[in-house]
Amino acid sequence: MIELFGTNYYFSGIGRLGYIALYIPAVIIAAIFIQITFAKILPKAIQHTFFWVMLVIAITFPLWDVYRISHEAKRLCEGEGGLHIYKTVEEVEGFLGDSIEGWSKYGFKFTEMERKDFNDEIIITRYVIKDGEMTWTRENELLSRYGLFGPGAKLINNHIEKHRMYAKDIETGEILGELIYFTIPPAWIDARRLFEYQPVFCGREPPPDSGRTNLYNSADVILNTLKPAKK
Repeated sequence: MIELFGTNYYFSGIGRLGYIALYIPAVIIAAIFIQITFAKILPKAIQHTFFWVMLVIAITFPLWDVYRISHEAKRLCEGEGGLHIYKTVEEVEGFLGDSIEGWSKYGFKFTEMERKDFNDEIIITRYVIKDGEMTWTRENELLSRYGLFGPGAKLINNHIEKHRMYAKDIETGEILGELIYFTIPPAWIDARRLFEYQPVFCGREPPPDSGRTNLYNSADVILNTLKPAKK
């Protein structure tokens, strides 16, 4: 990734190396071959113009994809991405969406998870910490009023994926807060690499003046919307 004039251009180091060391020389050789081949067909007055126009178009063609994806990502990440908190609820004992491990230290007394079995029957599992160990029980009804959902993935413009993690009031459907981020796909030149391309994410970065270095995650959604009951 390269940052130019406030925009991140998603072009990997290996992709840049392949573009400079392989693609550009191959294009130049092909352009010279075409120039020699068609020299007798084209009028002399436009031969050089034809050669240079063809060369510029061929060399810059892969970069257009990088430009297009990068500016679309900038628009989405700055316009929609980030952590958005709409409401905070106090005295919450537990929530739906995860196991209790990692959450009890914040003061939550239980968590729940809900899934469907092979017969489409809903299975509810409740997790608690008992004598320092996590235990779980099967339940018939949810105790949680609030839940953590997502992240899910929604394809935008056939290339960028939008992810959304959110806390919701299960009874009313009200969204308490959400974390929106995007997966940036490889551009044309990176998609033709021999090595696996590691997707790039944007929208999870905290504000520069926050003093924080790690990315936003599900804990930020929960801890900024649901305040555990005081002991």
